[in-house]
Amino acid sequence: MRGKGILLGIALVVAGIVLADTRLTNDSGRSELTFGGRTAVCASDFSGNTYVVWSDDRSGDFEIYYKRRNSSDGSWDADSRITNSTGYSRAPVAVVDVDANLHTIWMDSRDGDWEIYWDKWYGSWDGETRLTSSSGFSGFPDVCADSGGGISVVWMDSRDGNYEIYFRHWDPSSGWGAEQRLTYDDGASMYPAISEGTGGKIYVVWQDNRTGNWEIYLKTYDGSSWSEDIQVSSTAGDSWMPDVAAMGNECLIVWQDNSDGDWDIMFRRRVGDSWEPQGVVRNTDGISISPAVAQNTNQYCVVWNETGSDNVPKIFMRKFTDGVWGTSIVTLSADGSNSYFPSVIADRDHMFRVVWQDFRDGNHEIYYTAVDEALFAEDTEKPEMVSLHIHPSPFNQACYISARVPFSGRMEIYDLSGKLIVTHDLVPGENHIIWTAAGVPSGTYLVKISDNHGHKITRKVTLVR
Repeated sequence: MRGKGILLGIALVVAGIVLADTRLTNDSGRSELTFGGRTAVCASDFSGNTYVVWSDDRSGDFEIYYKRRNSSDGSWDADSRITNSTGYSRAPVAVVDVDANLHTIWMDSRDGDWEIYWDKWYGSWDGETRLTSSSGFSGFPDVCADSGGGISVVWMDSRDGNYEIYFRHWDPSSGWGAEQRLTYDDGASMYPAISEGTGGKIYVVWQDNRTGNWEIYLKTYDGSSWSEDIQVSSTAGDSWMPDVAAMGNECLIVWQDNSDGDWDIMFRRRVGDSWEPQGVVRNTDGISISPAVAQNTNQYCVVWNETGSDNVPKIFMRKFTDGVWGTSIVTLSADGSNSYFPSVIADRDHMFRVVWQDFRDGNHEIYYTAVDEALFAEDTEKPEMVSLHIHPSPFNQACYISARVPFSGRMEIYDLSGKLIVTHDLVPGENHIIWTAAGVPSGTYLVKISDNHGHKITRKVTLVR
């Protein structure tokens, strides 16, 4: 090893780095995430800022609040109130579109029954807009952004006599399109989730009891028409609370299932038009519920809350890469934390960011943590993969570098003038390094890895003293 500031042989060689959790709310009211958890409770923009939305009754009734984490220094802004309703505003979800607008969708009782509302922020809020005008219950929305700058929203609605799934799309040029009813069956269709894959293909999942048993269903949109309803699950028990993440031409669907007498987390992957067999993400003697899933590059991350023999629910996490589950299952929340309804996103910094509702302080509050995708459950990665991940960036005292090469090689760190700062030999496989950046000033640096067969990757990292 040559150069200053390299530390080796530390605990980074374990399955992953889990950052200490952070309490986001601290008020006398009850701070809640949407029932059952949703990926879209948390959102990230292209600058790496993270947004969290929740419902809070600190003012006497439930209103929607949001908070932003600044990527430049990792600080969190103060809580900001979005709604000022005479009714209850609950179950918020959020997404950032390609133009960096933050969209928030929620259910609201200000009109005498529950309706879906929307607001958009880019430096300031546009103003709350009612999206539904139903004689029934419209609630529990989910949202995703699309590559064309728009967003798509789904929700459950009882206007037709029983619960059905509805859809609506917002375009930055033309605004909101008409509502579309997606389901037509004699059962109850409830708790939808939505994601978009390559080419604008939309995936919508929900739970449905049309067969007399609660199962998970999928419907897709190819840009011109919706598919028929597709049954995803087939179990002896009830399948509830699905979530979906799409990547390329595939999607991963997760849900909770009680076929074994207690609640377990199950999954099924669809690649193109082909289904893989359903399977179990987590099967224990405890209660595992409220799964959420996010995707980044070639991997999915699933989080859920689980109650074990201590009768205290905690948040767990597992990664799914190239069709293989990692052997590591990581606990994200502290012992005795009473943690519920997790939500997860993957951002541009290759971090999985997780928020959840927590009762450890004697009151329901919102907590947050982050996990580097490269350092979590590396046992699932293909050995021939070349990868380089660095976090945090910007950093102040040290950054963590995970470099994978199939052959022997070298890591080099340069400043922007081209001056070589550090070199370090790499062995085939996974290399975990801490760079303390001793003796170098604030600035942007280039981290380059290469092996003796010509594979190479370069990434930037920023040091802020």
